Amino acid sequence: MGAVSAAESACLAAVASKVGKAGVSTISVNPSQENTSVMVRVPGAQAPWSCTYQGGKVAEVFFAGSEGRL
Repeated sequence: MGAVSAAESACLAAVASKVGKAGVSTISVNPSQENTSVMVRVPGAQAPWSCTYQGGKVAEVFFAGSEGRL
């Protein structure tokens, strides 16, 4: 497996900081012309977290499941 991209690394750090948990991991990285979308697995979460990396920084981090399952 190749080196971790800047987008992936930044998104993992952003999600870990937001949820206050270590051990987050990458599910997928989907680059496009406009941004890079990273899906992140959080231990104990019922659904993944989504992160958008754009312009050299994290633009958005949110829980991708139902808010009732946080």
